[in-house]
Parts: sequence; C-alpha cells; structure tokens
Amino acid sequence: MLAITEILARNPSPDLRAQLQPDWSNWMGILGNVSDSQSRIFNRICRWHAGWGRHYHDLTHLAHFFSLHQKHQLSWEQPSAFFASVFFHDAVYLPWRKDNEWRSAQLLSRYWEQLAGQRSGLHLAEQIILSTQRHQPLEDHPDIPQFLDLDLAILASDPDRYDEYALAIRKEYWMIPDRVYLPGRQAVLARFLDRPTLYFTAQFQHLWEDRARENLVREIQQLKQKATRP
Repeated sequence: MLAITEILARNPSPDLRAQLQPDWSNWMGILGNVSDSQSRIFNRICRWHAGWGRHYHDLTHLAHFFSLHQKHQLSWEQPSAFFASVFFHDAVYLPWRKDNEWRSAQLLSRYWEQLAGQRSGLHLAEQIILSTQRHQPLEDHPDIPQFLDLDLAILASDPDRYDEYALAIRKEYWMIPDRVYLPGRQAVLARFLDRPTLYFTAQFQHLWEDRARENLVREIQQLKQKATRP
C-alpha cells in the first residue's frame, strides 16, 4: 500500500508544511535523537497527506490536532506517542480499503527506529493508531481516549464547517455511487449516535457532545432527503 500512497503523493502547500514544521521539531526534540533521515521522513509524510483524493484526511487535519492540543493545554503521559500518532495515523488512507489503520501503524513501525533510535514508546503509538479504526480504545491508557476525542473534534464544529467536512468525506469516497454511499454513511453516523457518549473524556463531553450529536442528526436527515430524490 505504500507504493500506492507514494503514487498518489503530491507536493504539499508550503504554508501547511511550514505550519507543521514546529510540531515535527518538537517531536524530534522529545525523541532526543538526530538523524539525517528525519527531514526526509517529514517531507514524505507531508507529501502523503497532500496526496490526490484527500479532501479531509490531509495536512489541515494534522494541523487541527496540534491546534486543539495547544488551545486546551492538554497533557500526555507519553507525549512522543501523541506526536507520532498525529503524524502517522492517516499515513495510509485509501478509502476503499479496511486496513488503513493497520498499515499506517506498520508504516510508523518501519520508520520508528530511524526517528527515535530505539523502540521505546512505539507500542502505545501503534495502539492509538489502531484504536482509530473503530474509535474505541484498544488498551486502558489515558492517552488513547484523549487522542480519539481530538480525532472526532470535527463533529462538534459549527454547522457550516461540519457541512464542509461532510462534503469532503463524500469527495474522498468518489468511487462509491450514491445508492451505496447514502445508506452506508447513515449507518456509520447512527452507530456513533447509539453510543452512550461520542467523546470519552469529561472535558470534551462537556464541550462538544451536544453540538456533535446535533450535527450527526442533521446530516442523517440530509442524507435521507438525498436518498428520496429521483
């Protein structure tokens, strides 16, 4: 899958790359390891996320993580795992496949020693990435639910921004016809609504839960309306 990811890769926006550079440097500083490959790997990550067909799972999505991290002054038991998970959790993103998270975790493992110089910290980052597949923590570690909450922060956007997000997701699934996409998307949103809470941490339940549920209900209604059109 890396071969396909490389084929789809494009040069990123210089502004977005520059925006993410300090966060990458912060992560490298935490790792305390210097290698010639670090800049090359950062460039590849930026190119992957600027790849053809990415309309939401792109560099803006990564930048949003770090913006939220700073805005809410979040703390992490293993900061390195947080940074690693942000940069790699969507490294492989091919909407027609069901193993993107596993392949992204494998990609992180492949590059970890070049970045960190040792294996310590890799396991938690892999578990965070794998947990994003179903948005359920795979291990009992406080960094995992907090990361998952940030990954779903977009659901609690204002209505206009949420509609942009929903449209971006539809564009990413361009290969799926409406007769399949509309009921499939409704089912995904309904499963989220069936959860006791969308967010795991008390902080983000308080800040985001109500608005996110309103947005999901509204999108389901829109999808149903589209499905009834001739």
